[in-house]
Amino acid sequence: MRKILYIMMSILLFAGVTLSAAGSKEDTVDYTKQDQLFELIQNQSEPHLLLDVRTVSEYNQGHIPTAVNLSVTDIDRMPPAVAKDSLIIVYCRSGNRSATAKKILESLGYTQVVDFGGINRWDFELET
Repeated sequence: MRKILYIMMSILLFAGVTLSAAGSKEDTVDYTKQDQLFELIQNQSEPHLLLDVRTVSEYNQGHIPTAVNLSVTDIDRMPPAVAKDSLIIVYCRSGNRSATAKKILESLGYTQVVDFGGINRWDFELET
C-alpha cells in the first residue's frame, strides 16, 4: 500500500512540474515578435531602449515609435548611456546591422540586448 501511495505521489509531482514548466513558456516575453514589441511600446510595461541602428537618413524616412537612432557604425565609440543591464532592443532595415549591433553591445558588456531584426517586419505605423 505504501509503495502504491509513493508511486502515485511521484506521478502527481512529476505531472505538476511538467504543467508548471509548460505554463511558464507561454508567459515568456519575446521582443523579437512584433506584437510583443508593440505592446511594450504602447504600455511602457518595462524600462527599455529601442535602438534604430540604421543611418540618420533611413531613420528620418520612418522609424518605430519611441526608437532612438544610433548608427551601428557609431555604437562602439558612442555606446548608449544606460546601465549595462538595461533592456536594449535593436533593429535595422533587414536584420544584418542589428545582428552586428547586438554583438558590439554585448562585447561592451550590455547583458540584455534583443535583436528585433528588420523594420521590414514591422506591420504597425511608423513615425517620421
